[in-house]
Amino acid sequence: MDLTGRQEAILSTIIREYTQTAEPVGSKLLENRGNLGVSSATIRADMHDLEDLGYLTHPHTSSGRVPTHKAFRYFVDNIIQNTPRIDINEAELIQEELEKNFNNPSDINKALAKVLSGLSGNMIMTGIIGKNEFHKTGISALMSLPEFREIDRIFNITSFFDEFDEIFEKMAGEIFGSENIIPTIRVGTGDIGKDIKILIGKENPLEEMSGETVIISRYLLPQNYIGSLTLVGPMRMDYERNLGLVKFATKYLNLTANRPLLLE
Repeated sequence: MDLTGRQEAILSTIIREYTQTAEPVGSKLLENRGNLGVSSATIRADMHDLEDLGYLTHPHTSSGRVPTHKAFRYFVDNIIQNTPRIDINEAELIQEELEKNFNNPSDINKALAKVLSGLSGNMIMTGIIGKNEFHKTGISALMSLPEFREIDRIFNITSFFDEFDEIFEKMAGEIFGSENIIPTIRVGTGDIGKDIKILIGKENPLEEMSGETVIISRYLLPQNYIGSLTLVGPMRMDYERNLGLVKFATKYLNLTANRPLLLE
């Protein structure tokens, strides 16, 4: 069953609100937003239908609703897939940091991990495919989020962080299949459509990551290397912002990877 335009607008608003607050969203709040043009009763009816369809769930301690895995997948595939968001100042900062390290693939990856973790507030791991070399940062930022107050979640995310070097090749193989070593990027075009994957919740091949979202991408680096970027955060992450950051960074690297090296 396809969602109506109003149902899609309600679902989108709930997801964006929940992303910011981590709190259940009620019909009164949606009515006060003023952009739906219908009563609270009509909104409640649509929310009930969305819950019946599996897009929302109803915590026992609240009258509000929270999005499910199905809701986030719908949001990514149907609402924001072609409209990722990035601020011009953020784009300039990414470009500036990558340009400082233009000659060295390892230094590029280190700078990429640092700048994207700082901008997204999520955990970032970068690497070079075929080489056991990774740059990992941002786990402390995740620990400040309400999702990671539970011991099991803390253990799972820290274990993933610590063991990432050993599990990356297997994980990439399961995500990209037979293409996990040679990406489909067309040199010089910045075409990255097939080289960014978004795994939400139980879509992750690792059971311990079934409560989180993983965005993984591949990109070109100087000296004919292929880079990998893995962004990890809670399911309620800001998909528009994170996808915008990842797409901009990887597109920029794809377009600049084959420039002549600068002399030291």
